Amino acid sequence: ERNLISKVSYLKKIPEFKDSRGCLSFFENGKHLPFNIRSISLIDNLDENSIFSHYQYSKTSDIAVIPLRGKINVFTKNKENLTFLLSKPNDGLIIPKLNQFCIKTCSENPVILLVSSEPYSNATLTLLES
Repeated sequence: ERNLISKVSYLKKIPEFKDSRGCLSFFENGKHLPFNIRSISLIDNLDENSIFSHYQYSKTSDIAVIPLRGKINVFTKNKENLTFLLSKPNDGLIIPKLNQFCIKTCSENPVILLVSSEPYSNATLTLLES
C-alpha cells in the first residue's frame, strides 16, 4: 500500500471519457486512487440536508468520496477545517487516515460512492440528522 503524500484532504479528478452517448467515469485499484481498495459503499435515497458522520471509519482507513448524482458538501478536519463541494461523478475527494469528516447533502436524492482502504463495518456510518 502506498503512503499518502499529504495528511490533508484533497480533490482528485477521476478519469472520464465523454462522447455523444454520455460520460464514463472510472478508477482502477492502486492506479487512480492513492490506496488499495478494500471496500465500496453506496449511499442513496437521502433527503436534501441529510448529514452523515464517518468519524470512526476515518481513523483507520483512507477514503475517497465520489458524488455519482447530486451535490454534496464534505467537511474535513485534521490540522485545519476544510469544506469541499462535490457535484460531478469525476470529482473525487481523498480523505487520508485520521481526518474526521462528515457529508451534508445539498440536493434531493443524491447518490454517493465511498471507497475505502479498509473493510466496511456497519458501526462506521452514522446518520446525524435529516
